[in-house]
Amino acid sequence: LIRRFKSMTNENRPDIILLDGGLGQLHAVHEALKDFDLSGIAIIAISKGPERNAGKEYYHMIGKESFSLPYRSPIAFYLQNIRDEAHRFAIGTHRSRRAKTMTQSRLDEIEGIGDKRRRDLLNYFGSTAQIKEASIKDIQKVSGISKKTAEKIYNYFHS
Repeated sequence: LIRRFKSMTNENRPDIILLDGGLGQLHAVHEALKDFDLSGIAIIAISKGPERNAGKEYYHMIGKESFSLPYRSPIAFYLQNIRDEAHRFAIGTHRSRRAKTMTQSRLDEIEGIGDKRRRDLLNYFGSTAQIKEASIKDIQKVSGISKKTAEKIYNYFHS
């Protein structure tokens, strides 16, 4: 939020900020944004209601008493959909990042080692740990790895 507000102009200034969470998140956001002009921006935190049932959420705003909307009202349903879409997006982003880190290798940090060379090295040695233990001559045995590249790989693991 701070990064977004630092780059905010009058044209992209929000009218409302919806938070997924209760009073704790509401107060944290107000604290984080205390140095910005928040006039005209409604900040509303949505927390789960009793037994965490959808449709029985509580809404919180600074300086106002917490409230709930009528069960199954169109606005409550609309706000639930916004929250659910935010959840879907966040979960998808988290899964995508996790999948990316699972496919990354320390070999990706070595200049001149792309996907093909990384695959060839891992297929030949079986693991990054085995590559780390290999000599320059052993690394050169991999198809497409020159002496210069083998030295880069060796030096990366032994510097």
